[in-house]
Parts: sequence; C-alpha cells; structure tokens
Amino acid sequence: MDLLVTGSNLLLIVAGFCILIAIHELGHFLAARWAGIRVHEFAIGMGPTVVSFRKGIGVRAGSTDRTLAARYGRPSHAFSLDELKTLGISETEYALRALPLGGFVKMLGQEDANPEAISHDPGSYQRTPIWKRMVVVSAGVIANIVLAVVLFLVAFLVGVRFPAPVAGFVPPDGPAGGAVATNAAELGLTPEQATGIKPGDRVVSIDGETVRNFMDIMIAGGLARPDRAVEVVVERPGLKAPLRFELTPAKSRELGLLSFGIGSAFSTTVTNERESRDLVDEILTECGAKQEGVGPGDRMTAVNGTPVSTAQELNAIVEASNGQPLVTTWVKPDGSTLQATIAPSLQFGALLPASELSRPEDDRFAEPAIAGLLPLVRVDSIDPSSANADVLQRGDVFLKVGSVDAPSIRSLRREIANYKGGTVPLVVLRDGRSVAITGEVNRRGQLGFAPAPSDGEPILAGAVAERAVASKAGQAPDIVPTPAAGLDVFPRSTIVRVAGTPVQTWADVRTALQKATDSSTGNVEVAIETLPPFANAQPETQTLRFSPEDIKALDKLTWSTPILDTFDPEFITLRASGPIEAISMGLSQTKRMALQVYLTLDRVLRRTVSIEQLNGPVGILHAGVKVADQGFMFLVFFLAAISVNLAVMNFLPLPIVDGGLFLFLIYEKIRGRPPSIAFQNAATAVGLVLIGSIFLITFFNDIRRLVG
Repeated sequence: MDLLVTGSNLLLIVAGFCILIAIHELGHFLAARWAGIRVHEFAIGMGPTVVSFRKGIGVRAGSTDRTLAARYGRPSHAFSLDELKTLGISETEYALRALPLGGFVKMLGQEDANPEAISHDPGSYQRTPIWKRMVVVSAGVIANIVLAVVLFLVAFLVGVRFPAPVAGFVPPDGPAGGAVATNAAELGLTPEQATGIKPGDRVVSIDGETVRNFMDIMIAGGLARPDRAVEVVVERPGLKAPLRFELTPAKSRELGLLSFGIGSAFSTTVTNERESRDLVDEILTECGAKQEGVGPGDRMTAVNGTPVSTAQELNAIVEASNGQPLVTTWVKPDGSTLQATIAPSLQFGALLPASELSRPEDDRFAEPAIAGLLPLVRVDSIDPSSANADVLQRGDVFLKVGSVDAPSIRSLRREIANYKGGTVPLVVLRDGRSVAITGEVNRRGQLGFAPAPSDGEPILAGAVAERAVASKAGQAPDIVPTPAAGLDVFPRSTIVRVAGTPVQTWADVRTALQKATDSSTGNVEVAIETLPPFANAQPETQTLRFSPEDIKALDKLTWSTPILDTFDPEFITLRASGPIEAISMGLSQTKRMALQVYLTLDRVLRRTVSIEQLNGPVGILHAGVKVADQGFMFLVFFLAAISVNLAVMNFLPLPIVDGGLFLFLIYEKIRGRPPSIAFQNAATAVGLVLIGSIFLITFFNDIRRLVG
C-alpha cells in the first residue's frame, strides 16, 4: 500500500511540474503567436518525442514531421506558411517528450542553444520589433507569476495547514534562548522572565514582516544577513503587550543554516507520516504504549487525569514526575478512548570534551554525561534496511567495539569508522549476559543504528576531566574542569555508592548527586568498583568536585520521554476571510517568495547558505511526494512556490535562460544591432556549462540526501 501511495504521489507531483512548465511555455507560445512569429514546435519535456499532435495530421507516436516527410518529401519547416495553409496543416507541432525536465517553444530564427539559427523570413524572431520580442521572452515568467498568484489565492481561500509559529524547544545557549527582551523594563519583567524566548511564545513578526507560520521563522533565520541582529516580536500567554528581542542568527549544525535557535511547537497527536512509521513504532514499543493500543493518529488528552493539548504541557509533567510511571489517556481517530502507562527516561547532560577540539569532524557530537562521568552506549533504534537489523537488538549495550573497551558515543563512532566497508567484532550486554557478535560496517562507517546513553547499571565508559564551553563569536571555546577532574577510572568500572548511598542505576546516581550537592559543599564522594582482574579489590572512594555552575547544570537534569519524538507539529490553518483577502495574501506570498529566491542566491555567495543545501529536480520531487501527504491544498501551495522559483530562476541574467535573452535585447535596442554571433555562441557555451554544473551539483546533493 505504501508503494502505491508513494507512486501516486510521485505521479501527482510530476503532473504538477509538467503543468507548471506547460504554463511557462504557453506564455511564450501565446506571445509569439500574438507577435506574428512562426512557431515550429511547442514541447513539454526534453529528449526524444514520445507523442505529438499537429492540426491536419492528427496524433502520432514520435514526431508528425515523419508523416509530413513521408507524404510530401520534406519536414514542416521546409514549407512556407502559405503552403501549409493550402494543405490544411498547422505550422506548429505540439509534442510530449521523454524526460519531464523542462520544455521549449521552437520559433523560427530563435533557438536557445544555437544562436546561429537565425532567419530573415518575415515571420521570424529576428524580423519582429524588439519590444514585441521582449514581451515574448518575458511572457513565460509572467505566466508563472500569474499562475503562482492564482494557486496561492485558491490555497488561501480553501485553507492551508502549516506548523504554527509557536516556539517549542529553545536551547538556552542559542540566539533565542540567551537573548533579553529589549522592552523588559517597560513590562516590569524579572530577569528570568525577560531572558529568552520561552516554549509557547508565538512569533508575530520578524524585522517588521508578519509571521504566519513556522516556515516563515525558519526561512527568516536561514536567509538573515550574517552578523546582523533582527527584531523578533513574540506574544507570550499572560502578557498584555508583545516582547521584543534582538536576535543574531547563528549557524545550526543540525540544519547547516543560520537559525534563531527556535524549535517548532508540537501537539500530542502521534504522527501518521509514512517515512516516520518505523521509528514511531519502535518508540511506542519502547514506551510500552503500543502494547496497550496506541498507534499513529492517536491523540493524548490527559496525563494522570490532568488535561494536556501540547507536547510542552506533557514535557512539564514528565520533568516533574521524578521518574514515576504516568497514566496517559488517548483518543483514537474513530473517537474511542484508551489508557496507556509510560515510564519517563533519565535525562543526561551534553558535554564536549576539551581533548576533542582538535577533531573538528566530531564537534557536532557531544557526549551524554552526568558530572563528567560517561555512561556506556545502548542501541536505541535500528534502521530496518541496515545489514545489522538481525544482528543488533534494541537495548543492546556495547561493552567492546573493535579494540575499544567500554566505548562512549564519540569513541564508538570513531572506532566503527575504522572498519568502513568491512566487519567489526562487537561485545554487547544483552539480557544480563555478554554476547560476542560481528557487525557489518557500511561504506560511510556506520552500523545502521541510533545510539543512546545506557541508563541502566551505572557502568562507566570513562570520565572527562575538562570540557569546552562556548564563548563569544569568533573566540576559542573556554576550557573548564568537570566535577570528574582528577578521577582515576578504568573502563567498565561501576559506581556502587554516591555520598554513602547505594546506587543501582544512573537515575540513582543522578538523584544521589543532586541531594548531596544541596548542601553546596561542592565535594561528593563516590565509590567505584573496578572490573576484573581487580575484582578482589575493594571499591575505591574518589571525590567529585562541583563548582556552582556544575551544581546548576546538575539540578537542570530531569526526566524525559521518547514519546515526545512521535508527535506531529502544532498546526494552524491559514484561510482568508474572502476572495479579496485571498488575493491580497496570494500577491503578498508571491512577492515574498520571489525575494527569497534572490536572498538565497545572495546568501550562497556570502556562504551563510551552503550549496549543499540546494535542491535539484530529484530533491524537489522527493519533497513534493512528502508534501502530497499533507493534503491537496498544501500541494497546491507547494506548486505555487515552485512556480515562483521557476519564474525567478528563468529571469536571472544568465545566458540561455529568459533573463539572458532579455539582456541581449536591451543591448540590441541600445546599440542598434544584436551581439555578435561569436559572442552569443561563447555566452551560450558559458551558460550551458554553468547551468549544467548547477544541475550536477544539486543532483548530487539530492542523491546524497536520499541514500543518507
């Protein structure tokens, strides 16, 4: 069934793209006919002709020129218009070609890839007045703009569902998390209230531009000028006046783009997206919710009898749960209800060891840790397509990987990468037993699983003495000691007591540390038992030394639940109140998206947007297939956006596209003659190389994303 859905979505998107191209070429065609230019062919697609139609000939497989040649001994372009009229045959062939990657209108005396194909016939492109040729060249772009406005109008008139412009997770060290409201004094806010955009805040404008959905926030951040602050205005529940923040977007390692550091708000409805089903199924199973009947499309309505409607409300309850099981109430799509009990998971801190700063390839991977103590790694989920899907099991804890004993997440990734394209010996803890297995490593140096810190028995992967702390932009990170500085820890050692309290899990360790640091003495004794061959030795008592900052970081660690990763974003429906507002919204959206294309090109040149972020035809098709799952109106909105992009890209001042041809016409108007054939040939060659290079780069990006 999924294959059928994907196939139908793909056909729908391909059909939509063909319509966009057809409208673009129809603009050229109608303008050429109006200008009196003879049109040989109106084609959708590139490559060999699959099927064609010509008035007087009818529908034919392949080109109708073959029929003309068979009947009269010559193709259509060898006839004069009067001859064709006498024979009752149209001058224009309408063709569908094999590759749906574009289209063209072949006019007498004008071929984009062949500047020498000129003609002095009265019906030729060259014999037409310049102002009419300008209309013909720009008509395709105008047609796409008009189409975009119409599609946006329809979408807004019916209503389009978007992620709401509401803040969800906001990293405290990000631009939005650390900013202070500029109007805090006017509103009488405390420093804590004024610092940072909070979950639940609704973004209403960015630099004066109205924000309608969460996509606007992402785009505004990604296309912001480097090192320039922008004003972000938010509404916060409980405050009568909006808050104003000055935010300077920073590069997001996850996105590869500039970002405000604002995550989307999420609902409590389990997503039904096709691409997420395997992961959702694994998470629901891990939480125990699937076994009790929870599935995609179900909506959580209460936790322990307390109503919830957003993931933020659920998260607050989970954080305050102290790890106790939670009874959740769900409503299924058919209206029936059920209850499921979920157990919160232990939350670890994120730590970047100072010793790893010389390894820039690993900077994006922080170690999960508590007070500088590193847990082992467990298998959180397995890619069903991985060669190790039947080798690894969810919950396996790595005791040894290759030659590395008791690996942390970073050392595990690094060691696995040493076995690219081969096999790696593994020892895992499974159901309380050590099991030796062999993993198959793919060419990217991966086993095909998602790692997570092992929150069971407090076995140590190691201890980190120093960590890197982000400093001001452009400066090297600060290096500070962790509470574990000075500890002497052997791999696979086990924490058995904290401040005299026996511990059996990492949750026990964290709770005992939090209680011990309540006195603010800063020093906590821990008893660590070493793995054999030192089994006869008594647990060694060592000291963790906490700074005030370490104690604050420890106190912030609470509880979480992976079920939060299964929810759909919080959606809103943008719908105009009537045709007039829909027209206004359509025009506004068209203008905004046209400007965004130019901004994107500018940011690529400034290197704040990487060329790796750009999509080619395959990427757009892939995105379109996913968009089709969001509903027909979102697909209409998506096609309108592509139509704007097609218009803007076609009118860039580049050879062989409409913008380059328009420049040639301006030159001809000023100089009284067109550019020389030699110059046009050279410009065409440069244009073909440039556009071909962009196509290859974006195609490579698309394939890399799909296989990655």
